[in-house]
Amino acid sequence: MTNTVRVGTLVASLFLAVTAHSQELSIETNVFQGFRSAARTAQTSPLVHYLPPASGWSTEIASQRQQLREVLGLDGAALLTGDRATIAYGVPHRIEAMRGQIVVSVLPRPSGKGMMEFDVTITSGKDAQAVTTSASVSGRVGSTFVLGGRTPTLPDGWATADSPFFVFITPLERLSVPAVWPVGGEVTAPREISRVKPDFPPDAKREGRTGAVIFEVVVDASGAVTSVEIVRHADPDLEQAALTAVKQWRYEPATRNGAPVAVWFSITMRFPRPVAADSVRP
Repeated sequence: MTNTVRVGTLVASLFLAVTAHSQELSIETNVFQGFRSAARTAQTSPLVHYLPPASGWSTEIASQRQQLREVLGLDGAALLTGDRATIAYGVPHRIEAMRGQIVVSVLPRPSGKGMMEFDVTITSGKDAQAVTTSASVSGRVGSTFVLGGRTPTLPDGWATADSPFFVFITPLERLSVPAVWPVGGEVTAPREISRVKPDFPPDAKREGRTGAVIFEVVVDASGAVTSVEIVRHADPDLEQAALTAVKQWRYEPATRNGAPVAVWFSITMRFPRPVAADSVRP
């Protein structure tokens, strides 16, 4: 009798373990901001939902950035945040980006073998109160879903009407281990150690040229900037000055579970309008 009870308890424990496991889903989420020049018009509304398999969206960060440029006619795209998590069905998972002014909520539901459904709500603006996008989507595990919205205007002017944001969601059987991680979730941001200030080009300063350059960089596990790509362009002279400076910056590496890792990282460098000498009071 005792053995029967033990066997029954073991079977019940195994059933509960399998059931609990089957009620979880791994998802990889990347949030990008796109940039479009004033002279370039949008080919597609950023509010459209792009679902597999027709879109053929990649699961790789670098490829996702490239596809955003090609498919939507963007001049560049910066990774705002990334998230890798295993979440329970029926429990919403929250991802924040842009200083908490963009919040993505993902609520997964099971939908047959190899399939899944989830509700996605994207809120934005101050305290992320305005619903920008809300959708229920379904598809095969391993496919990437893309939803878009309009970026809220921030006090420093970093976001504009021509800078929509996009959320890539990929449900997986298990999480992947990328060579370069997105900052977000369990991956901490690298901490700046030293910064080389860019030299304001004399001609640009004299002519009162201004601008902001946004880079997408890779900071490796030693804290060095190993790859730099401009995703939001400015005056060519200002770009070159910014590029020369940022390649010399050093960081304390990003970490994941306490171990240093290489990460994608966005840097914004601004060249404000120079103050005229005769306007400076003693």
